[in-house]
This record gives sequence, C-alpha cells and structure tokens, in this order.
Amino acid sequence: MEPRRTGWRSLPTARPRIIAPPSLRLRNPWPMSSRTESGAAGEEYVAGWLSRQGYRVIGRNVRYRGGELDIVAVDGDELVFVEVRVRTGLRYGSAAESVDARKLATLMRTAEQYRERQPDVAEMIWRVDLVAITLRPNGSVASLDHHQNLTLD
Repeated sequence: MEPRRTGWRSLPTARPRIIAPPSLRLRNPWPMSSRTESGAAGEEYVAGWLSRQGYRVIGRNVRYRGGELDIVAVDGDELVFVEVRVRTGLRYGSAAESVDARKLATLMRTAEQYRERQPDVAEMIWRVDLVAITLRPNGSVASLDHHQNLTLD
C-alpha cells in the first residue's frame, strides 16, 4: 500500500525538520511585536507632543515606494517630515544614532515623493526632523530629543 501524501512535507524530497535544543536556540529579547508596538506608541506620543508644540499634523505613516514617513506636519509656513525613533536603552546606541546617512537619504527621497504627489504643499519650504525617545523599563518616557533640519553634510 502506497503512503498517503497529504502535503508537500510528505513528498520524498522533503527534509526532516531539525529542532535545536533550547540551549542553542536564538533568543530575541525584543520580539518584533514588542518593537512594533513601542514604535507605534512612540509615534502616537510624538504626534501629540508636536501638536502641543504648535505643529499641525497632516499625515502619519505615509508610505511610498522605498520609504515611509512617520509623521508629516506643518510648523508655521514649513512642511516638516518627522522620523520617530524609540529606544528602550542605550545597549545598541541612542535613538538618534540609529539614523545614518543612508536612512536620511531615504527619508529625503520619500519626502520629495510626497511633495511631488501633494500639489498643495509642493511649493512650501520643507525640512526633515528627528524625534528620538528613550523609554524607561516601565515604558514611560525618560527623554525626548527633537533634532530639527537634518542634512546629509
């Protein structure tokens, strides 16, 4: 009698699944859902903070090919593209240090795409800002640093 084939794993070419013992498994102390949640919470916090500072938030999580703008806001007569970075500690560097020249170039390209597709803001003076948040272990904000007008110099 031929064995019953119910899926791709039952095919003769399928490799056996090897499970590493617990001592050899890679452990991620910050699972993706935790990072995603802290990032979303950070963006929410920064949007409120910017509003209290007099900014008018006009867009959030704006995605274009090759990039995403966390927050788009208007500050007086300037269009501001805000990158939000959240860190729970300094183990891997500060939140501000996580934005390198490559990331900044991506932000600038994405900001240009936004301006090209939004004719009502295309002629406005614009800048890219970074808001870096460091969280305490209990999740409260330990520090918030606002870096205005980032450049590729």
